[in-house]
Amino acid sequence: MTPQQTQSGDYLVLEKDAAEVEDNLMRLVSAHWDYIDRFASQLVARGPLLSSDGQRHMGSVHIITSASLLDAQRFAKEEPYYQANLYSSVTVTRFRNLLRQTMWERAPSVPPEYSTFMLANWPIRSCTAKQIERLQTAGSANRSWVFLGLLLSTDDKCIGIAAAADLKPEAAESKLRELFELSELYSDSIELSRWQRGGRQK
Repeated sequence: MTPQQTQSGDYLVLEKDAAEVEDNLMRLVSAHWDYIDRFASQLVARGPLLSSDGQRHMGSVHIITSASLLDAQRFAKEEPYYQANLYSSVTVTRFRNLLRQTMWERAPSVPPEYSTFMLANWPIRSCTAKQIERLQTAGSANRSWVFLGLLLSTDDKCIGIAAAADLKPEAAESKLRELFELSELYSDSIELSRWQRGGRQK
């Protein structure tokens, strides 16, 4: 194995649903929750991507602390939805947790009306300590961020940001662009999706 494959840390596992899999998703939802629950102590965040009206499952977001990239990939590939071929795509990317907390430590006092997942990408580049510090300070100070992290290449270069905020899409994108301005990191590619905190319904 290469050094990159054995690198411990946090990983963003982003899964997008294949078309017309709703019935199979519901059939396997308990198996999915049982599987993810086994990794509860390693999770920074978890939750589904949803259609804009909140009615349809569109994918899943998991941020997991793993001993290596291979372990994070194994987590993704052994998940029941993946095993049943219900995803059209799965990506596993190193994630630097800028908030240094889990989503449970940033829970709101009341359930939010709307949460947005954001994925921004840019050409590979080095991020300075000052840029990272600015992102950490600004992100930690704003409780609307559920999670916020830099996406990293296998050689620790910055390739984007993944985040979720308890805001509607326009407000969430505005907050993300404020961080870009503050840290002098920019992206013309920002993907916005409705999202909610995951876990077994009680």
